[in-house]
Amino acid sequence: MYIKWIVCQVNEGMKDAFSRAQEQWISTAQAEGFIAQTGGWNIADENEACIIAFWVSRGHAERFMASLHDRIVEENRQSETYHAINVAYFDGLLEMEGQAASLDEAVGTSEFLCVADCEVYSGRTEHFESVQQSVWLQAMKQAEGMLGGMFSKAADTSNRYLISTFRDTVVHHDRYRDDQVPLLREKASVTDDLQKIIGKQIRLVESWNVLA
Repeated sequence: MYIKWIVCQVNEGMKDAFSRAQEQWISTAQAEGFIAQTGGWNIADENEACIIAFWVSRGHAERFMASLHDRIVEENRQSETYHAINVAYFDGLLEMEGQAASLDEAVGTSEFLCVADCEVYSGRTEHFESVQQSVWLQAMKQAEGMLGGMFSKAADTSNRYLISTFRDTVVHHDRYRDDQVPLLREKASVTDDLQKIIGKQIRLVESWNVLA
């Protein structure tokens, strides 16, 4: 699986215009190899929009970029609504199981997305990947309100990872964060692995959802 992660700094007073433009990405559903896309607003920064898209493979995503992508950009004029954009690509390593039957079902029913953008120390990537499967995935699978997610590794660097998890409500996420995360961090030796981590809590906008 191939993941596209987009973060936009939206101009003051342009959130509604950005949202209307984002809704026009519904055309992506026609693209071969497309799985799902969703996004919303960062709870900690009301003008930061975050979008995540899932593709079967890098080849499928690149063919979309070379064909439909530019036409949608030209028509929705979304670039006029933000002053900064950051785009990163990741290869899916582990799909996280949850209460949803599939990743696209998790995307379609979730209200809340939690993202951890991690930089791992050189020489610690093997351990970091191992504890994702042995510690984190097992705990998340049992967590109330956990619908599903993806553990992925940056396509352009060996030490960056993206952990994206879909939750049914903010309340369930906050309970998991407060009650379970401190113990899990200790069990997984997080401080030994992580050079840097940027966490984002995103309230999803249903009208931005695109499903194949």
